Amino acid sequence: MDVTAKFRLHMFENIQMSDHLREQSAVFEARFSRCREMLCFLACRVLGNPEQAHTAVRNCKITASRNPPTFEYEDRRNK
Repeated sequence: MDVTAKFRLHMFENIQMSDHLREQSAVFEARFSRCREMLCFLACRVLGNPEQAHTAVRNCKITASRNPPTFEYEDRRNK
């Protein structure tokens, strides 16, 4: 395989990985947006301060975004 073919293959693999990461990020954002309201409510009740609650939810999102495929949210209110 010549250098040009290797470069093209490498670029194709990078594009595929980029598409996969973008799709994974969109799925994560959708999952997190479904639970944001409940997280804000709970954080505000526990912390008693809306600003601290906002910071806690933001930190929760950062932590969860480190491994998006494992983040799940199940809304138990509708059961």
